[in-house]
Amino acid sequence: MWLKSNKNKHMKNKIMKAVFFYAVFQFMIAIQSFSQTTAAALAAADSTRFSVDLSGGWLLFNSYVSLYHTDSVQIELIVQHNNNVNWYTQQYVGKIKYNPLKPGVEQSLSFKIINNIYKLTIKSNGKCFVNFVSGIPPSGNPVIIPLKVFYKL
Repeated sequence: MWLKSNKNKHMKNKIMKAVFFYAVFQFMIAIQSFSQTTAAALAAADSTRFSVDLSGGWLLFNSYVSLYHTDSVQIELIVQHNNNVNWYTQQYVGKIKYNPLKPGVEQSLSFKIINNIYKLTIKSNGKCFVNFVSGIPPSGNPVIIPLKVFYKL
């Protein structure tokens, strides 16, 4: 009887250890699969309608350029740059690649990030420039800028 009871305890301990290690293993896999490096995020960016200025140091996390109404376009960008530029002057970010969504004339559009105001200028050839207008200039390094604006065709 004592032998059988001791054998059951031993089996329970083995099972508990196996369950514990299995749970830890699954947890480690979950952490690994949910973590994402910057390189993976940049590689997954949609660049079908917008190309970022890589030579100027810009990196594209994501872009969305699409018809909003029959006469307007919505553009959303998440871009990154090292904080080594003069944000008060226009910085070339990249270009809208899809010709039907390029504006007929140059447009300057303001957007806010918290209490800071920036301006996105879109030329008629699709080239996009961003600059800081007011508030507290970007201080992080690198700087990540999320923007969403609408413009007329």
